[in-house]
Amino acid sequence: MNPTGSFKDTGMTAALSVAKERGFEWVACASTGTLRRDGGIRGTRWIAQPGFDSRRENRVGKLSQAMDYGAVTCQLKTDFDGCVKVLAEIVREEPIYLLNSVNPYRLEGQKTPAFEIAEALEWTVPTT
Repeated sequence: MNPTGSFKDTGMTAALSVAKERGFEWVACASTGTLRRDGGIRGTRWIAQPGFDSRRENRVGKLSQAMDYGAVTCQLKTDFDGCVKVLAEIVREEPIYLLNSVNPYRLEGQKTPAFEIAEALEWTVPTT
């Protein structure tokens, strides 16, 4: 299952599995819009307010996906990097598992599509 169509889903699934295994009830991610909730864990997303981050203005569809999955969305008057800084402070103080790309389990999970493609090609590099 890949609800957003993004390679990030496999990374998030890996990180969420670790969060659940470790007993976290909340996960969080500074996001451009794609974070979903899985496995009975509550999710919160921290996004930049439109106008503060011009690279990420078109996110209505992404926001609705996350809301459909039950994620709590917090919009800050800052850009994406500012959201990361605020969230980093919060996860140091609260029992919230950080899902941003600094999470090593998320990074490992994001490699999955490459392995799936290689396997589908019978581990042979295309010549054309």
